[in-house]
Amino acid sequence: MGMRTLAPAIGLLLSALSIALLIASVVEVFRGDEEMGMYFLLAAMALTAMSWLASRSVRAGREPPVLRSFRVLTEVSCPKCSFREVREFEEGDYIFKEIGECPRCGGKRVITRIYREEAKPGS
Repeated sequence: MGMRTLAPAIGLLLSALSIALLIASVVEVFRGDEEMGMYFLLAAMALTAMSWLASRSVRAGREPPVLRSFRVLTEVSCPKCSFREVREFEEGDYIFKEIGECPRCGGKRVITRIYREEAKPGS
C-alpha cells in the first residue's frame, strides 16, 4: 500500500485522536487541573495540524499546476491625429511612455494601453 491509500486513514485516525484529546482537555479543566487540560489542548491542536498536512500532501500530488499563457499587447497612439497601432509588449513598456514620432503627422506617439489578449472560446 502506498502513501496515497494510507493518508486518508492516517488523517481520520489523527482527527479522531484530536477530538479525544479535546474532550480530555475539557474534562481535565472541569476537574480543576488546568495545566493538564492545556497540555491536552496543545496536543489536540498539533494532531489537527498533522491531519491537515496529511490531507494536503495527498491532494497536492493529484492536482497538476495550472499554467496559462497569453499574449500581452501594447497599444501606441498619437494624440494629434489619433493614429493607432498595436504591437507585442516589450520589457520597459508603461502607460504614457513616449515611443517616438508618428508616421502620419510627425507628432509624439504614446503608449495608451497595455492589455492581455483574451483567449478565443474553444481554443
